[in-house]
Amino acid sequence: EQELRAKEERLQTTIEELETSNEELQSSNEELQSSNEELQSANEELETSQEELRSVNEELRTTNAELEEKMEQLKKANDDIKNMLTGTGVGTVFLDEKLHVRRFTPGATEVLNLIDGDVGRPIDHVSSTLADYDRLAEDAQHVLDTLEPLEREVQTEAGEWYLLRFLPYRTEQHVVEGVVMTLVDVTSLKQAEHHVAQLKETKLEMAAAGDHAQHVGETGREPLVILDTDLRVVAANHAFYQIFQTEQGKVEDVSLFDLGAGQWDTPELRELLEETLPQETALSGYEVTQDLPDIGERKMLLNARELWRSEGEERLILLTFADISET
Repeated sequence: EQELRAKEERLQTTIEELETSNEELQSSNEELQSSNEELQSANEELETSQEELRSVNEELRTTNAELEEKMEQLKKANDDIKNMLTGTGVGTVFLDEKLHVRRFTPGATEVLNLIDGDVGRPIDHVSSTLADYDRLAEDAQHVLDTLEPLEREVQTEAGEWYLLRFLPYRTEQHVVEGVVMTLVDVTSLKQAEHHVAQLKETKLEMAAAGDHAQHVGETGREPLVILDTDLRVVAANHAFYQIFQTEQGKVEDVSLFDLGAGQWDTPELRELLEETLPQETALSGYEVTQDLPDIGERKMLLNARELWRSEGEERLILLTFADISET
């Protein structure tokens, strides 16, 4: 009986321990279930985050593609601007607000001694081939202060002329962030202007000489004309207009060989005035017989001589007509 009671007690103790273990197992199971639910919730959140990441990645890929397209467009636009500036041959220098070189085109290197290493240097540290002009920095600062364009005609030591322009550098928001300098070669234009001025001066001098010769010839009876080197009439005297029955406006700047009905356009006279006269400087006693309109047949004695003017000036020819029909 004692052994039976002892076994019952041990059995009871074992049952209690088993119940305790069951309770612990049940508690662990509940904890595991709770952990499983948390893991499921975390997994759902992770799946949601993955979907969001996938969406963000799609947006990033789209944005990256747009940026690449814009970068390509910007590259092409930059190439177009670069080729345009290079193709025009206009030298251009971009300065920042501190008048440091920001960028320049190849055309500018023909006047300014610029190299790639000069980017970032002050413009007054850059030498040039300009003669009698050293106000690059001062003029650029003046434009930056006043925001008004400035133009100057400058000449290189080699004698080439350039139109130097200073303009404010404005952004798309109309903010001034520096100065733009351009150099336009106007050498040919200057030469053309010089030639035009010379031609005008020569024409005025020829007209003055013609007026003088006309006043001198007004007192003479013999018709006379002043011709230029192309044998065009510069001036004629009153006797010429009277005898040949013509007017002033119909002979001036007209070729001798086109006067009247072209009666003076003969091979012999052409040879005398175009070939013989330049060699001998004077001709006398050239006799011609002409049937002149409204006048009839006349025998004329032509005398010609060159009128030399100042050195370097165009020569003139004095041609006189003597009527010897009655002799």
